[in-house]
Amino acid sequence: MITSIACPACQVGTIPIDARLLAAGQSFSCGTCFAVIGVAEKSKDVLANGVNEFSNLKNKLDGMKTKESSVSGA
Repeated sequence: MITSIACPACQVGTIPIDARLLAAGQSFSCGTCFAVIGVAEKSKDVLANGVNEFSNLKNKLDGMKTKESSVSGA
């Protein structure tokens, strides 16, 4: 699950972030000013739980869409 955020340091560049890797402790940097962001150790579990819940909901929604398209196509 990769997303990009505006760099909080320079406000010019963007920082591509993979939420799963961020929750696992990886840091990400701005391609313009090279500022680095990461997650505090005490927040990793909260982020990991949020990422997992999002993935579960997305999978559930994808399953509903698949079911809906197979029913309408029958």
